[in-house]
Amino acid sequence: MIQHNKLLFVAVISLSILGCFRGMAQDTGTFSLLANLKAGFDSWDAQLDFIHQGGYNEVLDSSDLRLVSFTAVEAGEHPTLEKFKEMPVTIIGRSNDSGIPVVQKIREKWRGAKFYHALKTGIVNYYDSLEVDPGLRLVQLEWKYQDTTFRTYCVVSETLDVFIYDDILSNIFIVTKSRGSDVLFQKEDISGVRDNYMFREVLTIESPIGSTLAYTSTSIKVERKKDGDDLAIIDYSYDNKSESMPFWEATAKSDWYLSKKGKMGTLILLMN
Repeated sequence: MIQHNKLLFVAVISLSILGCFRGMAQDTGTFSLLANLKAGFDSWDAQLDFIHQGGYNEVLDSSDLRLVSFTAVEAGEHPTLEKFKEMPVTIIGRSNDSGIPVVQKIREKWRGAKFYHALKTGIVNYYDSLEVDPGLRLVQLEWKYQDTTFRTYCVVSETLDVFIYDDILSNIFIVTKSRGSDVLFQKEDISGVRDNYMFREVLTIESPIGSTLAYTSTSIKVERKKDGDDLAIIDYSYDNKSESMPFWEATAKSDWYLSKKGKMGTLILLMN
């Protein structure tokens, strides 16, 4: 029997996996665009009702921010979609250092104001330019933050029946990072006892609705063999994966160095 807490290799892991918000990136990777927009819901009003109840991972339950109600803007009512795209972004939602959603006012002369306005128009124009007419329309959201009530307009697609954009919701993110290791399999044959040992780290960024915005992972598999009372490295491999939705970019990169295979071998894994 191999004792997995007695490793005769040293794994030095330096890991930084980036899920970077890119205002003008439009690479969907291998993600299913519609599936991630829907996030398991049948309609945009079901998605907004979910936010009203607290959202994905109950993200709003830890905050002073609440969605009070939402009402579709009927045809002919103000503002139109084109007028909405011209309106400045004056308030956004964001996650503080503890991951709790907060509200931040945007001053028109603040240099970041142009970024958030470009982000809004970029997202809306991207979906409005799809081959299938998305049937974009506005929905007015009523929010309460601490003792203040305010309203925003969100964009939904009637054709796809999904939420598209809102100044508050589109700037709040749920970041999950996990790491672990495990024995994949173990066997004994004429050559002795051996196993495969896996190291893995994953970073996922999701929206309050539950859409996966960016995903990246790095895994390293080490094949080991019992060598007397010790373990020896027979072989190793690694795998990097990254996928992202439009306006996001996720990257994962691994570098490795093997000083020596076999008994007392040292495997150094560097991941950036």
